[in-house]
Amino acid sequence: FGRPAVTAECAAPLLAGGGLLLVSEPPEGAAEEGERWPAAGLDGLGLVLRTFTAGPPRIAVLQQTGACPERFPRRVGIPAKRPLW
Repeated sequence: FGRPAVTAECAAPLLAGGGLLLVSEPPEGAAEEGERWPAAGLDGLGLVLRTFTAGPPRIAVLQQTGACPERFPRRVGIPAKRPLW
């Protein structure tokens, strides 16, 4: 779909409270989960990283724990041009 910041920003407003977002991840050896899904960036969208499966396939499981601010998602193209992290 896109880089982690773009995927999270586009998906967060669609999740209900407690909802889960499952995102396929690149093979092992790619960036660490904390780099791809930083807690500070996710918190701004009301998301937390719950688990990261070892795979294959590797899956990041994000959960909506708070309300996503109404300013998200931003206009088309902006998340990719200016990602949140």
